[in-house]
Amino acid sequence: TQGQDFAAYGVTTEAVSELTKLGYGSNNPFVFNYQTTITSFGLQALYTFSNIKFHSTAPKLGIYGIAGISGFSAKVMYDAKDANGNTYDYVTLIGQDIVNYNNGTTTRKDFLQIAGDKLATAQDGDFETVAATQNIGVDPVKVNIGIQMGVGLAYRLSDRVSIAVEPIIIANANDYLDGRAYESPGIRSNGGDVPFYIPVRVNFNLGDTKKKIYSIMVG
Repeated sequence: TQGQDFAAYGVTTEAVSELTKLGYGSNNPFVFNYQTTITSFGLQALYTFSNIKFHSTAPKLGIYGIAGISGFSAKVMYDAKDANGNTYDYVTLIGQDIVNYNNGTTTRKDFLQIAGDKLATAQDGDFETVAATQNIGVDPVKVNIGIQMGVGLAYRLSDRVSIAVEPIIIANANDYLDGRAYESPGIRSNGGDVPFYIPVRVNFNLGDTKKKIYSIMVG
């Protein structure tokens, strides 16, 4: 997952990170961007609202709720240096555009278009700098614990196979999954970041398709 902000931040309110070491600060603000890679594992329970009966010709659609506990690790990186290893000069790049937006000269829509085009052209897209992390004391959190919640929609392809789409969120306390804990300069956000993903699964029925029970499936 990648994200891009459009406002310039002095990074003094953030946790200690490589940004300050690179020279970003109040005189050389950083425009936050991030790339987050999450590796997760968990245990889920499913509650079906409409059973996919493999022994029957109908229904072919099944809807179910998902709840569970998840452990996950997150690797969060910034694109903080250009192709030559230098920091970006965001003041020169979009400083005047930010001023124009703040004083009402430019609409939000136009500002996002103008700033977005300039940032996309200037940044090299290489997320090379380790982002700020959630800490317990001085130690970074390596494994996060969260609650999984979601819904699933499964479609039976045959008496043995179904395909499912499952929008899922992971509620947790880590506020650094996007590389920062402040929603605007000096203002900390109220809670943890919530990963959201939509996996597509192929499930295989392991039970007896002749019995009128909900068969065991793996996917």
